[in-house]
Amino acid sequence: MTTNCDQFINKSLLVLTPAYPNESGSYIGNSFVKNQVDELKKYFKEIIVISPVLFSFKQYPKDKLCNNYNYENVRVYYPRSFYMPILYFRKVLIDNRLQIVENLIKKENISFDIIHAHFTWPSGYIGVKLKSKYNVPVVITLHANSERFYQEVDMNYPL
Repeated sequence: MTTNCDQFINKSLLVLTPAYPNESGSYIGNSFVKNQVDELKKYFKEIIVISPVLFSFKQYPKDKLCNNYNYENVRVYYPRSFYMPILYFRKVLIDNRLQIVENLIKKENISFDIIHAHFTWPSGYIGVKLKSKYNVPVVITLHANSERFYQEVDMNYPL
């Protein structure tokens, strides 16, 4: 008997998330995303997780503790990035997360059939940009209340 999930067994899923637990478990950010990936991995050929990390000269836990790793059919990447939100002006003045994700995809020759982005910013934004570039479907899980969602919609993000 086949199920609807069988249609994905030869597909690769790209998961974009602002945080993801590291291999040792010493950093547990967004463990609910990992729990979801651990359930989904049996339905996909491969899952690629990309979780951009603010480059902080190893001062912040994510930058200090998170290094790329693989387990079963899951590859996890933590590309280092720069971003500087200026809340007073309601702008993001510097943000290269989209660029570093695109560079990683090219460098590692990552191919994917579906994108699942967690949170609207930055993952949802990056997912929509990748959807246009690679012509693949994207699913965005908001994880936010409506007030926060509308604040993000009103912010002036760089294109």
